[in-house]
Amino acid sequence: SKLSLCVGAENIPHPDKLTKGGEDAWFAVVDAARGGGTFGVADGVGGFNDQGVDPGLYARVLSYEALDAASRASSASRGPFGGGGVDPKRVAMAAQAGTKLPGAATMCVVTLDGASLKAANVGDSGFRVVRSGAVRYASTPSQHYFNCPYQLAYEELAKDCDSANDADVFSFNVKEGDLVIAGSDGLFDNVFDEEIVDVATRAFASAGDAASGAQAAATALAKVARKHAEDKKYDSPYARE
Repeated sequence: SKLSLCVGAENIPHPDKLTKGGEDAWFAVVDAARGGGTFGVADGVGGFNDQGVDPGLYARVLSYEALDAASRASSASRGPFGGGGVDPKRVAMAAQAGTKLPGAATMCVVTLDGASLKAANVGDSGFRVVRSGAVRYASTPSQHYFNCPYQLAYEELAKDCDSANDADVFSFNVKEGDLVIAGSDGLFDNVFDEEIVDVATRAFASAGDAASGAQAAATALAKVARKHAEDKKYDSPYARE
């Protein structure tokens, strides 16, 4: 492939959640042969803390199951995925079916195959594609009402949960140099798109190569999100909503 996917990730848990590693999770699998890959984020629903359930555990297992499904789909054409490569919606569906735990999480899965980007999103995690100093493509959050996003759970334990089969699906082409930024609402609730573009672009440009640039962008975005979250006077996207 003329295009290759470079992935970086950063997670800065809330101080109250630090000892358990936070409640967000992520995964990535790069397809070296085809130049693309699959990555995604999951955000555990904090309300389950009141039931004595660690939401972060559900998010981490959900991400593990998604990674496993994406890895199998990219290396073989058998099974439920057929021969059409990695389908992000089917990855999310397999992850939901395989995560047999109490808890729930939002989820965004992004796949890249050459210049083709596909994504599936459930809830208020999501992604942005930054190109030439602007957001060119973006997911839209899905929620039942304010601060109650659609969320995945094990159907045997949560009959009223949402389904990955109903995920919002996106498809378009990317170009060399695009920054594809996936995050939980910890990013998008605290940082406006204009600042996401500025912070990620500057951090990427300051690195010596694409792989280092991806990690630099992820780290810089996590830091600015944490900075705004700790500022009680900051007029954040969440506050405005």
